[in-house]
Amino acid sequence: MNRLLVVCFVASMAALSACTSDSASQSADEATPPSSSEASSSPDPLTTLKQQAVPEEDIPARVAGRIAIVAEEIYRDAANGSPLWKNPQVTVEDCVLTITNEADGQPSRFVVPLDKLDVRNGFRLIPDREDNPYPGIAIRTVDEEPVIEVTWHGKTQKDNEFTFKLQTREQFERLVPALVHAVHLCNGTIK
Repeated sequence: MNRLLVVCFVASMAALSACTSDSASQSADEATPPSSSEASSSPDPLTTLKQQAVPEEDIPARVAGRIAIVAEEIYRDAANGSPLWKNPQVTVEDCVLTITNEADGQPSRFVVPLDKLDVRNGFRLIPDREDNPYPGIAIRTVDEEPVIEVTWHGKTQKDNEFTFKLQTREQFERLVPALVHAVHLCNGTIK
């Protein structure tokens, strides 16, 4: 009988020990943060944003990102059948913006050194009115120096003001801040 009592006691202690260790490991599993492989399936949005961000010291890439917004609005205008734009091309290299357009049947081209634009004192909006159905912007150059190359109907001349128009005012709400930011990056006003 003592033997039977000892065997039952040992069996019950083993069962109790097994139950205690299962519940302890279950609590530990609940308290353990997900492993890195589990966490990578749902990345932190801030981490993702930091990984995709253009490095602060990469000025050409930052300028290109701003000019991409300008290009998007011009391309949108052309896609919507604007009489102002046909087959436009917008590029930027070494802070020189180049825009080509075929809207008048003759290719036109603007070559604009962004660092020479005076966005502080030489910037103005062109309102859409009865005599001018399309809104636009005009930006003079620093000291009104004629550094903008304009090719129109096969003739090239130098100008001291960069002007262009789009179909709606709303398009300028995105475009203007992007263009001004690109100018400031190019002339070193901001880093």
